[in-house]
Amino acid sequence: MSRLDDFLAHHIKGYLFHDISFMEREDEKGRGVGYPLLMTCCAGIEFLGALRSRRQFNAHGMGNQYFADYWQSCLYPVPSPHRTYDQLVYQLMRHGIAHSFFTKGEIGVVRKRPDLHFTRDQNGLLLVDVVQLGRDVINSYDAYIEPVLTDASRASEKVDMERRLSEMESDFSVQAMKQSGAVASANPSPVIGATGPITQSVAPSPSSGPSGPLGPN
Repeated sequence: MSRLDDFLAHHIKGYLFHDISFMEREDEKGRGVGYPLLMTCCAGIEFLGALRSRRQFNAHGMGNQYFADYWQSCLYPVPSPHRTYDQLVYQLMRHGIAHSFFTKGEIGVVRKRPDLHFTRDQNGLLLVDVVQLGRDVINSYDAYIEPVLTDASRASEKVDMERRLSEMESDFSVQAMKQSGAVASANPSPVIGATGPITQSVAPSPSSGPSGPLGPN
């Protein structure tokens, strides 16, 4: 299994899809989450768009383009009537929720009403079914990403995706080192006197993966 196969199995089919499926659930009073599910979907769409890009990964100012490319090419390609809503979701919903926890403009979130997905109600409010969006993200992966991993005739596409993943990991590693250095400079470690041993448990949680809890698939 290649690094790409392993990463996608662990982080996308494991973390991302498990989170999407988990957030479809409702509590004993029939309540469920909306904004967290929407934001999880947006993060996955942007990542998968970056992964499919034929150009070198750029972490600065390209998120919108990665999001739009995946939305229009894989999530809601022609002839889907939802194809043109990428900027509305990215600029008004994603940005609005990320920065102030409400959407910009007359946009509403519903759950488990696929018949209302990207339709307007009687007051002109545009409705987005976040459960349907999550299911569409998973279905788009199965239709457009998974075949690249398993079809030998598409090996060159897989090589490109492996390059994009490597570029992302390298870029994020540099960012992490810069931030870690800044934190260390601002908060130097105290000098530990010889007053006794300092111990720390390093035993992993039974339900944790390398970088966080990994629920059942």
